[in-house]
Amino acid sequence: MAALSARLHRLLSASSTRLVFAAFAVQLLLVSLAMGSVYLAAEREIAARDQALVLELREDMIAAWRAGGMTEIAALVNARLALSGSGHVILLADATGNPLAGNLPGLPAGLAAGNDWQRLSLAGPSLQQGSYLVLLTRLDNRHLLLVGQAASRGDALLSAIWRALAASLALTLPAALLLALLLGRLSAARVAGIAGVAQAVTGGTLDRRAPRDDSNDVYDQLAGVINTMLDRIEALIGELRMVTDTLAHDLRSPLTRLRGRVERAQTSGVDAEALDGMAADLDRLLLMLTTALQISRAEAGIGREHFTATDLAELLADTADVYGPVAEEAGLALAVRVPEGLIVALHRPLIQQALGNAIENALRHARGASAITLSANAGPEGIDLIVADDGPGIPPDQHELALSRFGRLDPARSADGGAAGDAMGGMGLGLALVAAVARLHGGQVLLGSNHPGLRLVIRLPGVPLPTAAPPSAATAH
Repeated sequence: MAALSARLHRLLSASSTRLVFAAFAVQLLLVSLAMGSVYLAAEREIAARDQALVLELREDMIAAWRAGGMTEIAALVNARLALSGSGHVILLADATGNPLAGNLPGLPAGLAAGNDWQRLSLAGPSLQQGSYLVLLTRLDNRHLLLVGQAASRGDALLSAIWRALAASLALTLPAALLLALLLGRLSAARVAGIAGVAQAVTGGTLDRRAPRDDSNDVYDQLAGVINTMLDRIEALIGELRMVTDTLAHDLRSPLTRLRGRVERAQTSGVDAEALDGMAADLDRLLLMLTTALQISRAEAGIGREHFTATDLAELLADTADVYGPVAEEAGLALAVRVPEGLIVALHRPLIQQALGNAIENALRHARGASAITLSANAGPEGIDLIVADDGPGIPPDQHELALSRFGRLDPARSADGGAAGDAMGGMGLGLALVAAVARLHGGQVLLGSNHPGLRLVIRLPGVPLPTAAPPSAATAH
């Protein structure tokens, strides 16, 4: 008994059950309102018809009174009452209520002459007992006229309408309940489908997606949001797998070299060259791990609390000051072009590092280039930070690979035979960090042609705080 009670409680407290009851209640209310409106409309129509008949009869009687007095109206009363099944009640009485003509034995008590409608239950020798709609009129100081119409026919019609409505309601209620149950099952099925996908993903099946029917209802929108979330989760897990696999592969070579140098140092005494090589390998490993960690933190959204209002002109000038000498040493001119007063909320250290990676990428791989341009502008789609060179560029079909973690392009495109598209000394993490920093800011990285060369755009969705001033002249570093 307790188990049955608990199961009943769970059933009644379920959202689907409440939805069924709500849908049924709404349908019942609408049907009841519709049927009530039909009944009231029929009642008003029947009452209006009966009143019209009584008014017409009274006007005929008054016209006969005015035309021929007592003789004419008495003749009309008898003529109307002689009609079989007329359903009329007519009484011509004196001022005291005594009958002079008609089918009533006397004037009913409590009636007053005027335009007030009365509904009376009447009976007489030549009158069927029933309900009548009557109107009492004073013809002159000595005569009263009572005319009425039997309301029993209207009552019978209303009773028939009521029975028809009740029968319709009895048929409608099961249909409404069935429809409510169907709606509940459909709703439960949609939610169960989404829950099944979530359960499958929890079990490790990351390629499952919630079904959509393009109806754009709340369930379809929920499925779309969940699918977007699952796409993101699958992408992050895929990148994590790739990172772990690539790190395991890439760390094996420097660790092997490091071990060999340690063995040589052990067997040959202190070897300065071996120690220098070990230090270089350790620096490379630390840089790889640090960069991979920075990318993971940016992908996880860590760092948004450090966004500050930053003057892009000052930021790009500081970046050019750092990398200008390096570019000059490599035989390239580094130019800056940015509007004055363009202020955006961003993570300054990460954006500066992303710009530095893009510049290092150009310095490392823009074989035959002569200049690098660092610029910024505000457009309808957001704020663009641009690093452009006039080197060989990257083919469009390899842009996605260039921005991926450990993405390595054709070494022939590199100025030193290294991995193209990489600013981290051939590790394939430089532009991946740029892309991760852009996503941290809600933006993206776009690669395109500079005609010739590579044009790298870090597009941020932020809106500049003040109105941008006109661009300043390009400055070479």
